[in-house]
Amino acid sequence: ADIADFWLGATPPGALRVPELKGRKILVVDAEDAFTAMIVQQLEALGPTAEVLRYDRLHGRLDGFDAVVMGPGPGDPQDTADPKIAALDTAVAQLLRDRLPFLAVCLSHQVLSRRLGLPLIRRAEPNQGLQRAIDLFGRRERVGYYNTFAAVSPAGHHHVPGTGEVAVSRDPETGEVDALRGPHFASFQFHAESVLTVDGPRLLGDALRGVLAR
Repeated sequence: ADIADFWLGATPPGALRVPELKGRKILVVDAEDAFTAMIVQQLEALGPTAEVLRYDRLHGRLDGFDAVVMGPGPGDPQDTADPKIAALDTAVAQLLRDRLPFLAVCLSHQVLSRRLGLPLIRRAEPNQGLQRAIDLFGRRERVGYYNTFAAVSPAGHHHVPGTGEVAVSRDPETGEVDALRGPHFASFQFHAESVLTVDGPRLLGDALRGVLAR
């Protein structure tokens, strides 16, 4: 598999800076995943400052930041009796209600998808460190997957009352959702920060630049 230059130390310092992200404050919500530290490392290479808060320390503290990254983690996104899933769902609901810019990753992407009305499935075989080439909104990308659950959509767009039009990047054969783009948010089922995602920093930077511009 091709792997990310970022984690090989092959990227010169400052080479990834995104002018629109310079000086921005990003909140990263930690949902108990080691990948969170990797997200922070990539974010800081792009230019913003990142503050990490565990999901159970949020207490509604989602404003006061330029954007929020809702992080990945283990768990069943349909189990709202799980305090972590309930906390992520509450945070996503607040972000949608207040129209705050945010990016949701993996588990948080699934929680967001469910809240937007997309059904969730348990995959017959979990993806654990699988690299796939996907069509991400018209661009071919090699990305890394680590997921037991997935959202599914029958179409490449999804209208959500009160939210608006959501563009859906999906597997045309299975309907499994790879990514979403909404009026002030984006989400990835894959892990942009994974060594298996070849151009992860660019995908992360493009997503954040997009949600801040919309």
